[in-house]
Amino acid sequence: MRRLFNDWLFYVVLWVVVTLFYTFILLSMLWSIIDYMEVTEQIESEPAIRYMVSSYQYVESFIFGILFGTATFGINLIIDNTSIHKLSFGKTIIIKTLLYFFAIAVIFVLMVGIIMTSGISPLTTEEYSEFILSSSLPGSFYLAAGGFFIMSTLLINFIALVNKKFGPGQMFLLFLGKYNNPITENRIFMFLDLND
Repeated sequence: MRRLFNDWLFYVVLWVVVTLFYTFILLSMLWSIIDYMEVTEQIESEPAIRYMVSSYQYVESFIFGILFGTATFGINLIIDNTSIHKLSFGKTIIIKTLLYFFAIAVIFVLMVGIIMTSGISPLTTEEYSEFILSSSLPGSFYLAAGGFFIMSTLLINFIALVNKKFGPGQMFLLFLGKYNNPITENRIFMFLDLND
């Protein structure tokens, strides 16, 4: 049970960090463009755009990180404990990818529901639903976000696989080069008869 909790916490923490980092980069770029184009006054008059560049995005990213980290943990747990993991590597990756896309769609709907009912957003329900339903965001935004999350998923799954294969914390030691120069270590082996 403790191992499951640690695995869940691993995925949640990594996804929260990834989504907060992505939000930081995105908001920094947006504010740079806004300052460069000197359109701050126009943004103040448009509530949906003002919301998009506000710090409320960090709250949304945090919630998304928790939900998607939990979904990633659940998907990997299902794959590992069913006969799916016995399929070829390519088939397993395709199934995982489809499950991740399904999870993103479900979490997006959950996020809209949470934001609209909890009062996290400064927008009214009508303004928020109008913003979500209008296709005011360019396609390149969705393409960039999709690419970022695909790369993040690959990286997080790689880290999880290395942790599972070599043990937690070993990847950091691999990057530091601890195992490049072998050293002699003294070990003690103890044999116990636990049954009697």
